[in-house]
Amino acid sequence: MARLVHDRDGRAWTVSSRAHLVGPGASQAPVERSDAVLRTVLLGTSALLVVVVLLSTPASLWLPGWVVGPVLLAAGAVVATWALGRPFSVNAATAGTVENDAAAEDVRWVTGPWSARREVRALSAELEAWSTHPGRDLAGDLPFRA
Repeated sequence: MARLVHDRDGRAWTVSSRAHLVGPGASQAPVERSDAVLRTVLLGTSALLVVVVLLSTPASLWLPGWVVGPVLLAAGAVVATWALGRPFSVNAATAGTVENDAAAEDVRWVTGPWSARREVRALSAELEAWSTHPGRDLAGDLPFRA
């Protein structure tokens, strides 16, 4: 999701969100990285085992719906939990203008797509309110760290 917010002094801010596999501290913490690798290996091994079992079962074997349904439901819950727990980065960036050549960027981290969407809306509203504030200094004074 991306939004374009125009500033009073002519700068255009691009506010966007992006999903990541690991959070911002994963490059500094080898434990988090090894946990992510371990989860991926376990998930891949489980999926391979399910495929092997399904391919090796005889065609005459009949599985009732009350057995297949909960297995598919559990698999779907695992995938949904994984997808909804991904870290998202929310970025606000501007290249500046000819008059004010100051480029600025802000990065915030949230978990989940709904939190990312909410943060994009909040950051866009914050930039719009900041750009129309009568006491705002046009040369700087960003509403976040630059």
